[in-house]
Amino acid sequence: MKLVVTSPPYWNILHKKDHKAKQERVAKKLDTQYSSDTKDFGNIADYNEFVSELADTLALTRNSLVDGGHLCIVVGDFRHKAKYYMFHADIATAMEKRGFTLKGLKILYQRHKRVFPYGYPYSYVPNLHHQYIVVLAK
Repeated sequence: MKLVVTSPPYWNILHKKDHKAKQERVAKKLDTQYSSDTKDFGNIADYNEFVSELADTLALTRNSLVDGGHLCIVVGDFRHKAKYYMFHADIATAMEKRGFTLKGLKILYQRHKRVFPYGYPYSYVPNLHHQYIVVLAK
């Protein structure tokens, strides 16, 4: 293969009681937990372990990619409680440690997302209206 494109899960996002994605899934009568399997990325409690396990799995694409082939990972940064996670940077670094070469980032602007007054009136919390396409080469 010359190109692999994927959009992996966002850690344990569906376990967050107040998360908009979970509320939307409940409203649509969709599952809010994909499985109870401990190997399910969404069930890994520790963020660093999640990134490591995800990177190990994504690194398996090296076996299918031709020399010079590319892996593109579509991810977005996120907040968990008061902490901001630069998921795009963490997964890029983890993939470099597994032998991939970071070729660059593309920003995928999500124009359809609504603006919410997070933190108002107590503190400013910026909305996230984009994802990153992390472009890596074998």
